[in-house]
Amino acid sequence: MPSTAGLTNQAKVDFLSGTHNPTTDTYKLALFNDDSNMTPSTTTTYTANGTGAYAGRMQGEHANTGTYSAGGATVTGPYTVTLTGNTAYIDFPAAEGPMWTGATFVNVTTALLYNSSKPGNKAIAIFVFPAVNTISGSFLAKLPDPGLSAIIRFV
Repeated sequence: MPSTAGLTNQAKVDFLSGTHNPTTDTYKLALFNDDSNMTPSTTTTYTANGTGAYAGRMQGEHANTGTYSAGGATVTGPYTVTLTGNTAYIDFPAAEGPMWTGATFVNVTTALLYNSSKPGNKAIAIFVFPAVNTISGSFLAKLPDPGLSAIIRFV
């Protein structure tokens, strides 16, 4: 079953309760295939507890390949929190997100942004690619440009 994109319900609660601090925390992006079955209402953490083909990785996480390894890559900070009009947002300064090289990704459908500096690796957002991707070589996770198109927005 394909994953569903969105800001996770857990992230909404965590931001309101002060769990996340975008100016000091570290965020990572991990890649998944169509076995991940993530939804904003059920995905709460990045948990590397898979079994069988997913041993040491979260269910559906892509296998280690090239420079990609379990847990994904850090989304480069520092991150800033900005208010424009009535919209607050978090900017990830490098619109050019993580890049993995020398890799072969098969059936990449989903990415999970999570906070790796908090116990339990709190899930933030699920991104679903518009098509199933099979990639050989380099894969760049392009993030939205800073501003009102930011990944995380509170309107």
